[in-house]
Amino acid sequence: MQPFDHCYGSKSQNRSVTCGRIIVRVILGLASALTTMNTPAIETVHARFTKLDSAGNIWRKVAASEPWLCVLDNKTGLVWEIKSHAAGLRAARHTYTGYATASVARCATPSCDAPGYIAAVNATRLCGAHDWRLPTREELRSLVDYTRPYPGPTIDTDFFPNTVANFYWSATPDASDTHSAWGLGFAYGFDYSYPRENAAYLRLVRGGTTLTGIRFGMDEDSTVRDRHTGLIWQRCSVGQRWNGGTCADNAHTMSLVQARDHAQQHAPWRLPTLTELSNTVDLTRHSPAVNPTLFPNTALRSYWTATPLASNAQLQWCVNFMYGDSYADEAIASAYVRLVRDATPDNYSISNSKRD
Repeated sequence: MQPFDHCYGSKSQNRSVTCGRIIVRVILGLASALTTMNTPAIETVHARFTKLDSAGNIWRKVAASEPWLCVLDNKTGLVWEIKSHAAGLRAARHTYTGYATASVARCATPSCDAPGYIAAVNATRLCGAHDWRLPTREELRSLVDYTRPYPGPTIDTDFFPNTVANFYWSATPDASDTHSAWGLGFAYGFDYSYPRENAAYLRLVRGGTTLTGIRFGMDEDSTVRDRHTGLIWQRCSVGQRWNGGTCADNAHTMSLVQARDHAQQHAPWRLPTLTELSNTVDLTRHSPAVNPTLFPNTALRSYWTATPLASNAQLQWCVNFMYGDSYADEAIASAYVRLVRDATPDNYSISNSKRD
């Protein structure tokens, strides 16, 4: 099977090649050593997981023949399926189409499609539950460890063994293409949209932390607060100004060094990590893939993040707001900037703030 996650790219870029059946941008060349750059911010995956047994209880190692079957993420409340090295229903190397169709995939069920697999796993009451489902794109991203270089897998293999360094389906549809859905590859950590009739891997999830209400709300006229994380975002891109009703003027593009320098000059504002910036994407929209009321006049191009590509520190992750995908670009390239700052204990809640 053709690997899906072996390209750098974004479907909204001009220079592209076919990777599987996905059009992705090719990063041309490498930048020279950037000795003047500050130490980049790096996302890390902390020891936050709990192994669960077949009944959904904390796993106790009794024998090698009785491995854990699920993992609880104590940070998000999500419970994840563990894939099996052995043959059978949950074999790690099985593939599935995104929806019921004439199958090009290989699995242990009569129909190798995502809905059929979900039904089959729920029928077994894996870890004592029958509400297993596909994760959203950002739920799936929560498992990615962006400090692990290619060929990965970019995940904590002490808790998630048998992970294939390739593309996994999510439940998030592509707003620009009804025949495609988003997913994420565990060779580099790229997200992209893929035609649903094609074969890819699955990892099911259930549960999650219950967060009521709307996620993003107006903090002040010129800022937006993420209620889930407490992060405070500038509504306007760097170069724009809030005129009381919208983000006026044109956003500025800059190199990564310039973006870091600008952020340092405006501390405590900073560049967001890839995960943080991806959380502002609205995948129910495209062109731009962002809520235009919260973030007006967002550029239909790429924004820098603070996350380097683990395989090459001279490449940096960006988020493209035309479609909401991410890709890695040279640090000397030009991209836009939206700054974020951390919440303080006395301003975390937005329960009394304006909401949109």
